[in-house]
Amino acid sequence: MIALIELLTPSLPLARGDAAGIIIVPIVLIFFGAIIAFSIHANKKARERWMGFAAHYGLHATAGGFGSASHMSGWFDGVYVHIGTVTRGSGKNRHTYTQFQAMIEGALPYGLQVYQENFGSKVGKFFGGQDIQIGDQQLDNSFIFKGNDPGQVQHFVTQPLVREALFRLVSQQPGFVLDSGRVMIELNGWCSDPARMYSATIAAVHAVQAIHAVLGVIRPAVVPAPEPIALPMVAAPAQAAAPVAPKPGVTKARVAMSGPRPDNTPRGDGGTLAMLDKLSDASLMSNERDAMVQKLGSDRITISVVIDRVELTSAFDVPEGLKDGRTVLGNVNGLRTKVAARFAGIMNPELVKLKRGESLTVQGRVAGWDGLYDRVNIDVA
Repeated sequence: MIALIELLTPSLPLARGDAAGIIIVPIVLIFFGAIIAFSIHANKKARERWMGFAAHYGLHATAGGFGSASHMSGWFDGVYVHIGTVTRGSGKNRHTYTQFQAMIEGALPYGLQVYQENFGSKVGKFFGGQDIQIGDQQLDNSFIFKGNDPGQVQHFVTQPLVREALFRLVSQQPGFVLDSGRVMIELNGWCSDPARMYSATIAAVHAVQAIHAVLGVIRPAVVPAPEPIALPMVAAPAQAAAPVAPKPGVTKARVAMSGPRPDNTPRGDGGTLAMLDKLSDASLMSNERDAMVQKLGSDRITISVVIDRVELTSAFDVPEGLKDGRTVLGNVNGLRTKVAARFAGIMNPELVKLKRGESLTVQGRVAGWDGLYDRVNIDVA
């Protein structure tokens, strides 16, 4: 028995027959057991808050925890939103983030990315973009602008509604990125606090609503949405005074979620990222998925991919110009959808340097759906 304890706690100088050591070891084991029990309890509560938030705001959700990704998505005041966890890095550098994404419909300047001046380290690599000076000192001092056409980018971000939305967004949520398919806000850790979740979601939604107004996105008529199923609210914090035992039949005090329930009426298709998000829905009929893939393939798209690995391109249906290249496998950043991005051989020296967990901005065309691996193929040429 002592030998087993020594094996489990090698850092303790336990000698055979050492009574003090025998007493210390169980205390250490109890301590670590308490930490594990606390982690399990905290994870359970986080899952409950996550699912409660989704139910309160009418979103479809799955809650992972302990390293598994969590997701929720649906319509929020006329904008399709997706909230999900992503994990980047490995070993001691492995870290989880929660991303709040509001999807943009309509055509933005191609290759557009906007983020705060000091937020570049989180944006990832960008192919084909360039830093753009807008000529507006306040904008240039506050943001980094990238895109393939500087004139289009300048015209878009200086629109009064867009300009105002950018400054409002950076004041509320500095860790944001605006690109050609979304407004994304990233918070550290697995965020399950209803107030923080609501603040991030509504900030992204308000920014997209302003962008939609500038783009002239026409909304279908509003159809009243059914009342979402209400789960028990978050328990109110305990008072400083001694607690009073509740009377029989009286429940604990409750506090409401962070904000008003939004209009959950489906509007349009939600944009490129919304359609990519829906492709991973197992309940989709094959003809529905084929129609979405065909629509996505009608134009070039820009997405951020969290890398799983890079391998030699070997698919039989790959275009001739990509056969000597590499395929980047991963997930659309923040979404469940798996991606195989196929590059030409000229990019091999850069692609082989990529590491698991890094973010890579991909520009290309959707080539089809791989039913064997449940992933979308994107050709980058």
